[in-house]
Amino acid sequence: MTLPQNNTSAAEIDGRRLRSQVSRAKIVEALMTLVEAGQVDPSAEEVTATAGVGLRSVFRHFKDMESLRQEISVKIEQVLRASLVSPVEGETWQARIAFIAARRAANFEAILPYHRAALVHSHRSLVLRADVERFNAGCRTILEAVAPPQLVADKVRFAAVELLLSFEAWMRLRVEQGLTPEEAKEAVSLSLNSLFKG
Repeated sequence: MTLPQNNTSAAEIDGRRLRSQVSRAKIVEALMTLVEAGQVDPSAEEVTATAGVGLRSVFRHFKDMESLRQEISVKIEQVLRASLVSPVEGETWQARIAFIAARRAANFEAILPYHRAALVHSHRSLVLRADVERFNAGCRTILEAVAPPQLVADKVRFAAVELLLSFEAWMRLRVEQGLTPEEAKEAVSLSLNSLFKG
């Protein structure tokens, strides 16, 4: 008995795989485009319209919208990972905290639309909530390592410093209060200096 021949060539298989990769990349890019434009909760229909693909294509590549939104979390981690582990500069602890503030300002500005979207969904997404909590814990660990023991032991003052250096504070200054990046950095710096003198 002769078995039927598989007429699918390696080139055809590679072509399908490439088209699939291109389609997936378009979907992710569409989500990023919508989020960057200020839409914190784009629908699947909006993503497909922006990507120029069919609705079925989205759910062929992603189990659900949460799976797609997790791509945002991956982008945030990529931006922040190197920053969280790189050395902190400064001769005094005040200078080192100021260095952290400046570095976070740059990073927070880069991820502002993505992290806003992640925060919107973190209350109903275990994965996104875990990502946000891990990020906050990493930020706190770095601050504890740089701050003097007496500041860390001062629960209220340390909490105030941590708040000033948080993404939530940066988002409020930039979005709700409408400050420019430079103005937001100045507001954080002024507040830190006031705390350090107190």
